[in-house]
Amino acid sequence: MAIVKQKEMKEARKQEAKKRMDDIRCNESIQKTYLRKQKNKKRVSDVRGNESREQTAIRNKNNKKNMANCRANESIDVTALRNKKNMLHMSHLRANVSADEIVARNDKNRQRMCELRANETLEAAAHRKQINKHNMFIARRDETPEQSQVRKALNAASQRSNRSKTISLDDAIASFLNKIRFGPDYVCTVCHCMMYYHSVYQFRKDKYSKADPEMLQSFVSQVYL
Repeated sequence: MAIVKQKEMKEARKQEAKKRMDDIRCNESIQKTYLRKQKNKKRVSDVRGNESREQTAIRNKNNKKNMANCRANESIDVTALRNKKNMLHMSHLRANVSADEIVARNDKNRQRMCELRANETLEAAAHRKQINKHNMFIARRDETPEQSQVRKALNAASQRSNRSKTISLDDAIASFLNKIRFGPDYVCTVCHCMMYYHSVYQFRKDKYSKADPEMLQSFVSQVYL
């Protein structure tokens, strides 16, 4: 009981300190905010400059764990808002980047993305696609007709550019192996054929609510659902 009470007191003390800090920062001027952030950055850089590789690895691991826990509990709307804010911040940073730096950054990001997606599970891939679909819906819902026209023009130009590029044999093999890495383990509900993940869609009966039940029952088997 004493340990639980101490934890509650510690948590209450943290909340009180956080509230007091928020009140102080709400009333400070822009210049004071800038000076405080610069001072904090300098102190953090000094601390990280003296830490060992093991300490850096432990800190990065803890940061990733904390970030994963925070993002696992956030809603889709909060995720979309965070991504939109990050994109706005990133656009300001990339405004003064040279063309060579852009190419190098894109290649690095593409390689890292391929490594991440090659090791992700089916559940993680489905969750990622759901979040991306929601983010795209939010972004296109809020865009103006001019922005929509510009986006379509950029997409068309990107498609023409991708079609004109020649793909190497290694890239083609890597793409093929990535598509079949889970094996033909997915059963069609109609013909019962074993298929690959990229060849099937998840069957959802609620999407066929307007269909004839008898016809739906005759075409779709419930054995593998």
